Amino acid sequence: MKLVNISNGPRGAYLKGGTLVMAEAGETIEGDFDDVNDEWFAKDGTKAAKAADPLDHDGDGKKGGVAPAKD
Repeated sequence: MKLVNISNGPRGAYLKGGTLVMAEAGETIEGDFDDVNDEWFAKDGTKAAKAADPLDHDGDGKKGGVAPAKD
């Protein structure tokens, strides 16, 4: 299974054998994972994985940019 770190910082997931695999923000990792936090990871290729690139600040599908001002 391929997982994408959709959070804004490094996160980890455990393989079924108990080994911790770390991923930087936006990085994809692959393995046979035991239990995955869906707030931190999404399956590669899913809408959540594509929409949640932590380096796409303005939501245009490209890394970088500036997020709109919040009131």
